[in-house]
Amino acid sequence: MLIETATRLRAAVRESDCAARLGGDEFGILVVSAHDKAGIEVICRRIFDSFTAGIPYKDTNLTARCSIGAAIFPDDGNTEESLYKVADLALYGAKRTGPNIF
Repeated sequence: MLIETATRLRAAVRESDCAARLGGDEFGILVVSAHDKAGIEVICRRIFDSFTAGIPYKDTNLTARCSIGAAIFPDDGNTEESLYKVADLALYGAKRTGPNIF
């Protein structure tokens, strides 16, 4: 499941962006040159769409859902720590709201 998730995330972002596993079932994406919420929403929609198809495993298809938290430099912070905190708080807000939320 984690390998397929990483594969789908890398396919949903551009080569200039960076997708990485942070730990457990959490991934981070560093998006280069997305300066506004509209640009981030496009990427989030691609990520959500990439998980509409099930993930084949043995004799079944597993269903995965996403919750996404985002922070935009410099609007939401100007340090790695401040951006990470804003994105993390947004992520937990999205998790409380439900799957496939940005």
